[in-house]
Amino acid sequence: MATKRASYLQESDKAAIPALIKSLDDKNKANRGAAIYALGSMGSEAKAAKPKLVAILKNKQESDENRANAAMALGEIGKDALSAVSVLVEILENKLNPKHLAISAALALDKIDCQSLIPILVKRLADKNFASVSLNILSNIASKIKEGQNNFSDAELANAISEFETAFKIIDKSKDNLSQEKIASLRESVAVFKESRK
Repeated sequence: MATKRASYLQESDKAAIPALIKSLDDKNKANRGAAIYALGSMGSEAKAAKPKLVAILKNKQESDENRANAAMALGEIGKDALSAVSVLVEILENKLNPKHLAISAALALDKIDCQSLIPILVKRLADKNFASVSLNILSNIASKIKEGQNNFSDAELANAISEFETAFKIIDKSKDNLSQEKIASLRESVAVFKESRK
């Protein structure tokens, strides 16, 4: 098993992709996991694996680890995985999902379509089990917007600002022990790109 896993991780060129996609159907959980990991390391080159990665993500009989890694692999595929957004959103919104699976879905959404991620994270700020994670990712998104890494239209930026303002209201009422450093960073980033719109 370890040898098979190692061989997957070494096959990091386009020629290996069909074999890795086929391995997503392997009966052995560890072999499927190794294939998921290898495909994730190939980024957008692995976009042909998207349907099977989405199927793994949706399959509640699959291990949470493999589902989380499938989410991360979709994130590495990036914009070519836009059709997976609804599944990732569903995973993130379902509070019954394990925390690490929800985090993986959030991190994937950040790479694929952070615009759809912002309102979900704002809502999850009120969830004491996920508030810190939400704050961290929101702070990172705001920092990227401030630095111009997200090509938001004026309307998208206005929506994001509105969501961040809602986030501040939730944070101000929160009794959770949230990182003051992350809160300050979020406020500073939002202030900068609000000022840039004037």
